[in-house]
Amino acid sequence: MRGYDGGTGRPKPMRILVTGVAGFIGMYVARLLLQRGDEVVGLDNLNEYYDVNLKLSRLKLLEQMTGFRFVRLDLADRPGMEKLFAESGIRKVVHLAAQAGVRYSLTNPHAYVDSNLVGAFHVFEGCRAAGVEHLVYASTSSVYGANTRMPFSPPTRVVPSAGIAPPSAFTVTVTLFARWDTASGATAAIAHCSFGKASSTGLPLTVTPPGVL
Repeated sequence: MRGYDGGTGRPKPMRILVTGVAGFIGMYVARLLLQRGDEVVGLDNLNEYYDVNLKLSRLKLLEQMTGFRFVRLDLADRPGMEKLFAESGIRKVVHLAAQAGVRYSLTNPHAYVDSNLVGAFHVFEGCRAAGVEHLVYASTSSVYGANTRMPFSPPTRVVPSAGIAPPSAFTVTVTLFARWDTASGATAAIAHCSFGKASSTGLPLTVTPPGVL
């Protein structure tokens, strides 16, 4: 929740990290935050999964706005991510960065592990270490598979279907990890193993109270 300036009655500006800021959604999220008066630290690695010039064009629009700072950084760069959270004064995070494309994961699985698992964990750890107030994690509709229940909801079970591309195992794992991480208090290593096994075998997940392992 945003604080308010006692003198003007207006919401106080916040410094917000937006990962994947050069993406379509990331650019519009950052622009909206800047328009309402917040400061945005935009992170992106500008990879070549699709035309980099398109990403640069989006960044050019954001760089014309007051309060925007771009950081070119890979989520998998642990020292870089730790430094970013330690020195940037970030209060809230909108985590949109990820390696997209289910089919691409079949031929380039390491790109998915580095970005969607290791990278996501670095974001979560950075939030914890820096005392970030709030994290918004945007998953993908493909994690819900052939589910027809609308709207999509985090508790919804993944439903595979013949003839429909299955959700990426990496997408399922990191989404489950993100949903559970703030509520359970378990270590990341155990979490990754547990979620990977559960998502591949259909076994239920056991969620323990905070601080209980």
